[in-house]
Amino acid sequence: MKKIGLALLLFTMNFSAKSQQENVIRIDSKINDVTVYLAGAEVRHNANIHLKIGMNRIIFTGLSRYLESTSVQVSVEGKLEILSVSTESNFLNSEKPDQRIVQLNDTIALMESAVISINDQMDAYKTEKSVLTVNQSIGSNQSGVSMVELQKAIDFYREKTLQINKQISELSKSLGQLNKKLTSAKNQLADLNYQNNPERKEVMVVIVSSSDQNTTALLRYLVSNTGWEATYDLIAEDIKNPVELKYKAKVYNNTGIDWKQVRLKFSTADPSLGATKPALTTWILNYSSGANEGRVDFKPAGVNVLPVEPDTSVNYSEISAGELSTEFEIEKPYDIPSDGKPYLVDIAHYTLDAMYQYFTIPKVDQDAFLLARVTGWEKLNLIDGPANVYFGNTYIGESMIDTRSIEDTLDLSMGRNNRVLVTRKKKEDYGSKKLVGTRREESFTYEISVKNNSGLPIDIEVQDQVPVSQESDIVVDIIQTSGATPDALSGKLIWNSHINAGESVTYVISFSVKYPRNRQVQIRKSRRVFCPQF
Repeated sequence: MKKIGLALLLFTMNFSAKSQQENVIRIDSKINDVTVYLAGAEVRHNANIHLKIGMNRIIFTGLSRYLESTSVQVSVEGKLEILSVSTESNFLNSEKPDQRIVQLNDTIALMESAVISINDQMDAYKTEKSVLTVNQSIGSNQSGVSMVELQKAIDFYREKTLQINKQISELSKSLGQLNKKLTSAKNQLADLNYQNNPERKEVMVVIVSSSDQNTTALLRYLVSNTGWEATYDLIAEDIKNPVELKYKAKVYNNTGIDWKQVRLKFSTADPSLGATKPALTTWILNYSSGANEGRVDFKPAGVNVLPVEPDTSVNYSEISAGELSTEFEIEKPYDIPSDGKPYLVDIAHYTLDAMYQYFTIPKVDQDAFLLARVTGWEKLNLIDGPANVYFGNTYIGESMIDTRSIEDTLDLSMGRNNRVLVTRKKKEDYGSKKLVGTRREESFTYEISVKNNSGLPIDIEVQDQVPVSQESDIVVDIIQTSGATPDALSGKLIWNSHINAGESVTYVISFSVKYPRNRQVQIRKSRRVFCPQF
């Protein structure tokens, strides 16, 4: 019995001794996965670690200075207890000295010695000048001084004072130039020190393990100064074939840490939202603001909104994304250097059945635009972004994909087609301006012509407008619209036509405006342009 008790005591003492010795594990872990949000990212590290029985301190080193401390999460598998997780900054990260830093330190030391030497010389001259000023009495109280001796003394004091002042002025000038060079060298040294030894964050995890064990630690956190923008390629051979849509992410990394061979996800979610339950406000429909579904997410105080420190080299803009957040997982790993430059990553490739239609508003732009009209676009999880348009193996230009459309059909602009000719002319012979009693009457007639020189039949939508009166004494009479019915609220006119190759169609708009002769009505629209002045 005594032997058993002794063995138990020895085991307990051995366990206690081991548990009191803290096991420190430093992990310069590789980034495994990054979920990039439109502003910010979630970074994940995996590390295999060996825990010893008792107290263990795991330190994840070399993390981005833009790490958001409140977002840190650590999980470790096994029979253990996590006592604490904390974050701190580390400025001692350089592994080997930079020779430029060594040379700059030597140069700064020499310049600082020169500054001390100049200050010493200036102090000596100032002391000499002080002594000279104090000892200006000539002769004694009993005897006078001859004019010759007085003149010699005056000349001596003047010349000596001028010499001292000149030396002090030259030294002051040299000191100013030297201090300027010294400041420049110190600024350059600070930049080199930051590049060679930048601030890094460290996450420390304190764990108590019940036994020696091999396990896996997972670290995840949010980081700012990164994000992505949607960009597209729209490719069509002709109006008989589908549209190829290449969905890409333009991602930038300015976190201070290169991402090497990481698995990427791109998300439209908002990582800054708090955990507090949301509340509903009134769902308003009107003509000015569209569908405003009032969902408010209350965010606890103290929770930062990414980006924590907005990158001033990047412009942020508000875009439209789907109501439900979407993630795009990229199959192959990527390298994204931390240089703030945009890098393209392929997200998806779609072949879209499209109905091609031309569109023109000759009052605004006398060109015909080819539209690829796509249905079922909501399933593609697109967000607003620029699109490079290629038609018939030719780069047409840049368009925009606007997902804020409330229609079932998404119109993709495939650029201008100069083989569809559109003209809009005012018919002066049918226009007039006259006075009838107390009222003034003006009439207008416009002719729109569309000719199809494309070699294939086309469908085209033409839009124009007539004015809409907002005053009871301004009367608009619609005389002719070539079959289009004006919209009561906007005055918009729409014609949809099928035009065979080589054929043309013509539309005529005619209306009159009556208003009091003593009032001025701006009927003819103008546009503002910039021009040089000489």
